[in-house]
Amino acid sequence: MYARGFDEDMVMRSQCAAAVVSWAVTLMLACTCAEAVESPQWWRETRSVYASFDLSGAGGPLMKFPSDDIVEKLGNFRNLPILLEEARRLGCNCIYLISWWHPDYAGNKGDYRVREDLGGAEALRGGVRKVHELGGRIILYIEPFIVTRTSEVGKAYGPAWCMKEAGGRPKTYYGNAKYYLMWPAEGSGWTEYICGVAERLVGDLEVD
Repeated sequence: MYARGFDEDMVMRSQCAAAVVSWAVTLMLACTCAEAVESPQWWRETRSVYASFDLSGAGGPLMKFPSDDIVEKLGNFRNLPILLEEARRLGCNCIYLISWWHPDYAGNKGDYRVREDLGGAEALRGGVRKVHELGGRIILYIEPFIVTRTSEVGKAYGPAWCMKEAGGRPKTYYGNAKYYLMWPAEGSGWTEYICGVAERLVGDLEVD
């Protein structure tokens, strides 16, 4: 389950630390996404989130934190309470779910449809409800500024909504031509789109 050379407690602490890095970056970027709203009390009281998969986003790969394979570990989204149990061993009550979309973490950033190999949307809703019944919270990772060029939104709007070089060529993400680097400001529809995705996910999947 855990990477060789790391004891279980160290691995879990590394995963939680990486999640906090990604969480902070996502929140900072999200400030451009919509008018300010008052955060719910539970969120204001949350000091950490727990992520277990795909190196936990921003900063994790650079620090080489170990991570688990979501399919091997969960098998089905209905088993999400497994993650809550691990999180609580670290004093955390909020799951930060990575790699929940089709087909996987790197395969399609932009469209955000629930992956079917873990049971699809109905299984994810079921897992979320179980976490809530146990008193836990769960949030989903969505990428606030990177879009896979082959995604539906990338093909339809990427060239119009992305950042561009002086000559008009789309900027790449650290030189990786697989992605568009999106422009979250005036003149782009990206902000409205990604906020709409977040609203859809909260409504459809009952996440926090």
